[in-house]
Amino acid sequence: MAKQFGKKYKYKGISKTLGQWAIEFDTTYHNLYHRVVLKEWPIKKALETPVIKRSNEKFTYKGKPYTLRELSKEHKISYHVLYQRIIKRHWSVKKAVETKLQQNDTLVYKGKKTSLAKLAKEYGISYGTLRMRVMVYKWTLRKALNTPVGKYAMRKKHD
Repeated sequence: MAKQFGKKYKYKGISKTLGQWAIEFDTTYHNLYHRVVLKEWPIKKALETPVIKRSNEKFTYKGKPYTLRELSKEHKISYHVLYQRIIKRHWSVKKAVETKLQQNDTLVYKGKKTSLAKLAKEYGISYGTLRMRVMVYKWTLRKALNTPVGKYAMRKKHD
């Protein structure tokens, strides 16, 4: 992809760079670059569409306000699970927090009957990651449980 340095975009008869438009519209260059260059939005749409800042949005659960990250940490539920449930699927916060992850995938591991959800919790890996590795990528359970997640993964070590 070609660099966009210095490229001018015309809006309401005025030409400016993305950086200049970002300052004028109180947004970030990154946001405009993502919309105009990567998503190929017209400059009018990119400038006029409000930016939704969800990172600090508060959600009330049992009378206490939380961000999604705080809610995730406090109730030991994956941020991504909460995001999907509350933001994408429009579940209530109560339903999103109190609905258990699917645990119908019973299996035997090291001679014990268990589930992917239980193993994920025991090994400090998200259920979604473990399920993806086993069901989609067809990894062995041992490989899926013992391969670190991300660059700075800090998990319990098991043999």
